[in-house]
Amino acid sequence: MAPTTDYKALASYKSWILAPPKKIPEQHAPGLYDHIEGLPEDLTGMVERTTYHLNTQNTLLYNGDLVFQGRVYKVIMRSTVPTPGSDESIRETTQANARELKIWRLLRHPNILQFHGLCFHRSFNNTKGELIPALVLPYCEGGSMNTFLADHPQIPRLPLVRDVAKGLAYLHKYDIIHADIKPANILAQESSTGTRAVIADFGSAKIEGELTPSWTATKAADVCSFSFTALAMVSGKGPLANLGDFDATSVMAQDGSRPQCPDHPCSEMSQLLWALFEECWHVAPESRPGMDSVVAQLGAISAERTL
Repeated sequence: MAPTTDYKALASYKSWILAPPKKIPEQHAPGLYDHIEGLPEDLTGMVERTTYHLNTQNTLLYNGDLVFQGRVYKVIMRSTVPTPGSDESIRETTQANARELKIWRLLRHPNILQFHGLCFHRSFNNTKGELIPALVLPYCEGGSMNTFLADHPQIPRLPLVRDVAKGLAYLHKYDIIHADIKPANILAQESSTGTRAVIADFGSAKIEGELTPSWTATKAADVCSFSFTALAMVSGKGPLANLGDFDATSVMAQDGSRPQCPDHPCSEMSQLLWALFEECWHVAPESRPGMDSVVAQLGAISAERTL
C-alpha cells in the first residue's frame, strides 16, 4: 500500500490547504513573534536534525537546526504518523496534517507559536525510507507551561494566563476553534524581553463551517477548556482532584462536578478571578463569555492587584 502521509497524499489536499478562509487572520508585526523574514514554507533540506526528542501517541519530535541566510535557528520538527496497517488511521492522520497546515500557516500573533514551515524527511525508525511531513516550529526553551511553572514557582501566573486568553481571542476572532486547550499545549517562550505563553498544537483545530474533526468543537468549549487551563496555571492543581488526564470534556461529562475555590488556594486567586472562571465553565455554553471579554476582565483583575 502506498504511503498516504507523504507529499502525494498531502498534495491531494493542496487546493483546500491554500484556499483562503472566509476571515483571513491579521498578521501582527514581525517583531512581536518569532518571524524569519523571507523564509519559504517548504523547508525540506534546510533543517538538520540533531536529537530525537519524543515519541508518543503517533507523534515524533526532533530537535533541529534550521539554517537560513547564514544564521542557525533552534527548531522542533514534529511529525504525526498513522498506526501501521490501519487505513482509517492513515486517512485521519493525513486529514489532521492537512487541517493543521491550513490553519497554522496563516497565524501571526505573539501568543501563538510561530509556524516556520513544512519539511519532508525520513523518520529514524522508518525502515521503508518513506518521506513523512514535519512541521518546523521554534524551539521553546521553557517547555510546556506545566514544566515551566514547576521550575519557576515564584513567577507571576496571571500575565501568562492573559497571554493564553489573548491568543485564544485572536483565534476566535477569525472563527478558528483550537479544540485542545490544556497546559501541555501551552508553551513558555523565553526571550530577552521576558517570558510569554504561546498556544501550540493545532491538530484538533477547525475553522467553523469547514472540514472538522469527528467530535463537536465549539468556541464555548474552548472557553471552558481555557478556564480549566488557567486554574491549573494559577494554582498548580488540575481542576478536579479525581481527574487523571487533563481533559475538560471529561470534566464536563462527569456528574456535574465543578472545581471548588477552597481546593485551589494560591496567592493570585481572588473573588473576581474565581467568578470569571465560574462564568467560563458555566454548564450552559451560551452563558459563557467570549474571549475578548475574558481578556478585558483579566486586564481589570491584574490592574486591581497592582493598586
